[in-house]
Amino acid sequence: MLTRKTLPEVVVSHLLDRIISGEYAKNSALPTELQITEELGVSRLTVREAIKTLTAGNVVTIRRGVGTFVNPPSEWSSFEALMALSLSHVDKEKSARDLVEVRRMVETGAAMLAATNRTKADIAALEKSIEDMEAAFNAHDVEAFLEADSKFHDLILKSSKNVFISLIFEPIKNFLRECKKKTSSVPETALHGIQWHKIILAAIKSGDAEKARMAMNTHMDQVIDDINALAKLERSKLRKPVKV
Repeated sequence: MLTRKTLPEVVVSHLLDRIISGEYAKNSALPTELQITEELGVSRLTVREAIKTLTAGNVVTIRRGVGTFVNPPSEWSSFEALMALSLSHVDKEKSARDLVEVRRMVETGAAMLAATNRTKADIAALEKSIEDMEAAFNAHDVEAFLEADSKFHDLILKSSKNVFISLIFEPIKNFLRECKKKTSSVPETALHGIQWHKIILAAIKSGDAEKARMAMNTHMDQVIDDINALAKLERSKLRKPVKV
């Protein structure tokens, strides 16, 4: 299940966004702990944890008594930082589709394994996540819907009983969540998600691995269609003349 970001993670994202945008250029110094604390309204301990994370990923280097400096991207070793940098240089619509294709490659196989290896407890948890999606949809709670949607897919990975499948997705979960936010706020798209989750669950519950694979694959087709439809709608709004 995807969890909301902790405060240190929020600070990491904030600083990383500014580094990638060039506001904090390579080899330049970050603001002091106190300045970041005052700007974001968090504790100095939270800022230190965030700086520690960026340091561990070689995004920044601490020079004792001098300050914290941004390293060139060629020196970064943080998967999240490198992915954020990569996504900042591509079309967001294309990056969303690319992430779906990554999901397709992994999740179709996970659905096949889940159909073979699932337990009664797995099925019950999957059914509960769909119920939570429907409840959130009826309550117009996009955040709760997103949480339940993400949980459904996470449960399928776990139901495969292959620990490496879940590990593959761990570094990109936050990016997947961000990509899902917009589409989950569209009622028609949210209904598509509920409908296909029910179809996938039925296939997994039946124990038919190929049927589960096909259901997940078609669900990914629908996700891409929904991404394209939303992008088309947003482009049409941008082209719409403003009345004066």
